[in-house]
Amino acid sequence: MGTPRWGALLARRSLSDPDDLASSLALAPTEVSLQELATVAATRSTAEPCFKEAKGETRLDQ
Repeated sequence: MGTPRWGALLARRSLSDPDDLASSLALAPTEVSLQELATVAATRSTAEPCFKEAKGETRLDQ
Protein backbone atom coordinates (compact mmCIF):
# COMPACT_ATOMS: atom_id res chain seq x y z
CA MET A 1 0.00 0.00 0.00
CA GLY A 2 1.03 3.61 -0.54
CA THR A 3 1.06 6.55 1.82
CA PRO A 4 -2.27 7.07 3.64
CA ARG A 5 -4.08 10.07 2.15
CA TRP A 6 -7.23 12.05 2.66
CA GLY A 7 -9.22 14.19 0.24
CA ALA A 8 -11.04 17.47 0.52
CA LEU A 9 -13.30 19.51 -1.71
CA LEU A 10 -12.10 23.10 -1.40
CA ALA A 11 -14.38 26.02 -2.32
CA ARG A 12 -13.17 29.60 -2.75
CA ARG A 13 -15.37 32.68 -2.94
CA SER A 14 -14.28 35.93 -4.56
CA LEU A 15 -14.19 38.91 -2.17
CA SER A 16 -15.17 41.31 -4.95
CA ASP A 17 -17.97 39.10 -6.33
CA PRO A 18 -19.52 36.78 -3.71
CA ASP A 19 -21.39 34.89 -6.45
CA ASP A 20 -18.08 33.89 -8.08
CA LEU A 21 -17.17 30.48 -6.65
CA ALA A 22 -14.27 28.22 -7.57
CA SER A 23 -13.76 24.69 -6.34
CA SER A 24 -11.08 22.03 -6.49
CA LEU A 25 -10.52 18.53 -5.24
CA ALA A 26 -7.32 18.01 -3.28
CA LEU A 27 -5.56 14.91 -1.99
CA ALA A 28 -2.89 15.06 0.68
CA PRO A 29 -0.97 12.82 3.06
CA THR A 30 -2.75 12.43 6.40
CA GLU A 31 -0.16 14.57 8.24
CA VAL A 32 -1.08 17.65 6.16
CA SER A 33 -3.59 19.90 7.93
CA LEU A 34 -6.63 21.44 6.27
CA GLN A 35 -5.12 24.90 6.89
CA GLU A 36 -1.92 23.92 5.06
CA LEU A 37 -3.89 22.41 2.18
CA ALA A 38 -6.01 25.58 1.85
CA THR A 39 -2.90 27.79 1.93
CA VAL A 40 -1.28 25.83 -0.89
CA ALA A 41 -4.49 25.91 -2.95
CA ALA A 42 -4.74 29.71 -2.51
CA THR A 43 -1.12 30.14 -3.57
CA ARG A 44 -1.78 28.26 -6.78
CA SER A 45 -4.42 30.74 -7.91
CA THR A 46 -1.93 33.61 -7.54
CA ALA A 47 0.87 31.75 -9.33
CA GLU A 48 -1.13 30.67 -12.41
CA PRO A 49 -1.22 34.15 -14.05
CA CYS A 50 2.58 34.34 -13.67
CA PHE A 51 3.01 31.01 -15.46
CA LYS A 52 0.60 32.07 -18.20
CA GLU A 53 2.48 35.32 -18.78
CA ALA A 54 5.85 33.55 -18.82
CA LYS A 55 4.58 31.03 -21.38
CA GLY A 56 3.40 33.87 -23.57
CA GLU A 57 6.71 35.70 -23.37
CA THR A 58 8.68 32.58 -24.27
CA ARG A 59 6.14 31.50 -26.94
CA LEU A 60 5.43 28.23 -25.14
CA ASP A 61 1.71 29.00 -25.25
CA GLN A 62 1.44 27.85 -28.88
